[in-house]
Amino acid sequence: MREYMKTKGFVTITEKNTSDFFEAGVWIMFGKSKENHKYECLNVGKNSNIGKELAADFFRIENFIEKEDEPKDYVNQFGEKIFDYTVYAERLDFLYHHIDERYENIFCIKICDKSDYSVEKYAAYLFRAKYWVANRRKPAKITDNEIEQIQDKIIISNEDRKFLEDLKTEFYTFNKLGSSQNAI
Repeated sequence: MREYMKTKGFVTITEKNTSDFFEAGVWIMFGKSKENHKYECLNVGKNSNIGKELAADFFRIENFIEKEDEPKDYVNQFGEKIFDYTVYAERLDFLYHHIDERYENIFCIKICDKSDYSVEKYAAYLFRAKYWVANRRKPAKITDNEIEQIQDKIIISNEDRKFLEDLKTEFYTFNKLGSSQNAI
């Protein structure tokens, strides 16, 4: 799918080229389900440095460590060791480990040149991004109708809206064509 999207003019980001994107923007992540072999929208994010953020996310996908083996020293400002502590995985570590267990051929597409929460939110609702959470809230389950009502209230430029609608069309076209296309 990544190659298919590139042929359609979309800018793709993988673990190999994150350093090309040390800039502000909004990204959308896709992955191929290991269960049904269809691509799904996994997450959406924004950052002042999407390359740095995605490098960390791809690292988490490949390198899950639930708990570090060696305890760390807590050292105060004066160089005195006060105590030892154990470092455990964080929420994002578990999230990307979960994604790694269920998806392959994971890649992102840059969807905006600025760090814009409205574009992130619109894309997340438009694609029903499976792992996206607005501001880390735990919302109640909502209906498709409620999702569309929320989406209709989000204000983004016509250019961003058209870009995302075009991306959605290509995404669904690819999934309908199935893996007969170049699916990486």
